[in-house]
Amino acid sequence: MTEHANEEAEMTQEFGQLVRMLTGSGMQVHEANVRRQHARSAEQARMEQQRQGQDAAMADMVNTTLQDRTFWATAGSEEIADHVTVAAHLSPTQHKAQKAYMQASDMLRNEYGINLEEINRDHPTALGDRHAALRDELDSYFQRQGVQHEQSPEPIALDPTFQLEAQDQPTIERDAATFFGPAVSVDQ
Repeated sequence: MTEHANEEAEMTQEFGQLVRMLTGSGMQVHEANVRRQHARSAEQARMEQQRQGQDAAMADMVNTTLQDRTFWATAGSEEIADHVTVAAHLSPTQHKAQKAYMQASDMLRNEYGINLEEINRDHPTALGDRHAALRDELDSYFQRQGVQHEQSPEPIALDPTFQLEAQDQPTIERDAATFFGPAVSVDQ
């Protein structure tokens, strides 16, 4: 009976070891899964923070650009549409982008006769479609402006580096009246 009891005790010990190993392995697997989840969460949080930082920087850049009168005077239709589209995309989460979008909307309406609300109403879902529609409207505006400029002559602007020839230089004589101007009239 002792042999039989010894075999049972050995089997019980082996079974206990097997249970402990399986339980330990299961716990190790569970702990590894928890660590992976924490690592993934931390990585996702880091990536989200990085994306928000990039969005904030982009919103700041777009805001600065769309507030600049020189940009509006020199930019083409594609560039304006790009900046307005970026501002529209970022405006739900970035205050500066929302401010830039409102500035652009006012500028387009007041200076170009383009209503962004109508474009958004015509293209409610796709930013790409809004971009294309705005670009087309701006192209039409610039084309109309080009035709108007061709019809009405522009005043001639003098080059700031313009130099008078030696014979046209003003001369100053002692006790004489000073003359500052060209020898010939400007109309000629």
